[in-house]
Amino acid sequence: MARTLVAVADDESTWGRPWHAPTPPPRSIREPAGLAATLAAAPTARTSRMPASVLRLAGLFNADAREIPEVRYQFDHPFVLDSRQAQEAFGLTPTPTEDALRETVTAAPSAA
Repeated sequence: MARTLVAVADDESTWGRPWHAPTPPPRSIREPAGLAATLAAAPTARTSRMPASVLRLAGLFNADAREIPEVRYQFDHPFVLDSRQAQEAFGLTPTPTEDALRETVTAAPSAA
């Protein structure tokens, strides 16, 4: 993200349009959750879909939960971001998911 911001800020001809920071290939949420658990030597992450009715009920008590149904479509179908234009324009490459997760897990304070 930072490399993209610096590249765009440094070239006035790129101003005034959106640029997607380089991203690795899309994955399901289960894949990085499982990899993060493995890297952290933690039990396998369990993921499941929360029923819409439960989200609406939670929204009665929590403002953040109230907003989730509006963006739920992002979880119903593949949500793929195409960053090829930024990669080609600025010569940037995405950080591999494995590297980003490894850095995050290594930097996180131990729960023990």
